[in-house]
Amino acid sequence: MRIEIRRRVLSPLPVTMADLAFLLIMFLTLTLDPRLAVDVDLPEFRYAVKTADQRSLTLTIDRDGGVSLEGRRVVLERLGEELRAAPAGGVVTVYADAQTMYETVDAVLSVLRGEQRYRVVLATERPP
Repeated sequence: MRIEIRRRVLSPLPVTMADLAFLLIMFLTLTLDPRLAVDVDLPEFRYAVKTADQRSLTLTIDRDGGVSLEGRRVVLERLGEELRAAPAGGVVTVYADAQTMYETVDAVLSVLRGEQRYRVVLATERPP
C-alpha cells in the first residue's frame, strides 16, 4: 500500500509591508512614554545682512546684443580691457534676456574665460 503525502504550498501572509510599517508606527506611538523625550537645543536663527562686495561685477546682455558692464555700455571688443581695469578675483554675474542671441552670450563667456580672473554666475532675470 502506497501512502501519498500532500505537500501544502505555503502562501505569504495577506499583510503587506505598508500595513506592517503602519502597525509598527502605531505601536510605538501608543506605547512610548512622552516623558522620555529628549530636549534638543536648536541653534538660533540670525538674519544675514547682504553687503556690497567691491569685487562683484554685473554684466548685462540685452536682447539686441548690447553689453553693459556695471550699467555702462561697452563694446564687446573692449570688454577684456574693461574687465582688466576692474578688481580681480570677484564674481561676474551675467544677466541675459531670454531672447538674446546665444552667439553674443558665447562671445561674452569666451572673453570671461580668457581673463580667468573671475567666477561667473549666469542669470536670466533682469538685474535689480
